[in-house]
Amino acid sequence: MIAVRRIGRFDPMRARFETWMRGIASNVLRNHWRAWKRLESREPVEAVSPEARADGSVDLAERIGLALTVLPSKYRSVLEAKYEDKLSVAEIAQKWTESPKAVESLLTRARKAFRTAFGGLDKEV
Repeated sequence: MIAVRRIGRFDPMRARFETWMRGIASNVLRNHWRAWKRLESREPVEAVSPEARADGSVDLAERIGLALTVLPSKYRSVLEAKYEDKLSVAEIAQKWTESPKAVESLLTRARKAFRTAFGGLDKEV
């Protein structure tokens, strides 16, 4: 589904389609693995994250990615539509055949869940 949503970003001048797809698959698997390891072992994130820096810090993009992996797929989808795809609430509602009010409510719950997940990383890192 990620590839379908991001097909507009594919640039054949930068990489072959197969390479692009493998990159997406690799990122998805890596994110799921990290989330699973973190939840199962309750070890600090830097202990399971290969992208952790030598000083033990984890960059913001990595922390955001980790927080997103633990969210329900509907929450991830609405946050991606709003902030990554830059769609308005009305556009998301039309695309998903939902009412704008339903999308606003979903966004509110998704933002709250993201804040909780992101804030929880501070306690583990």
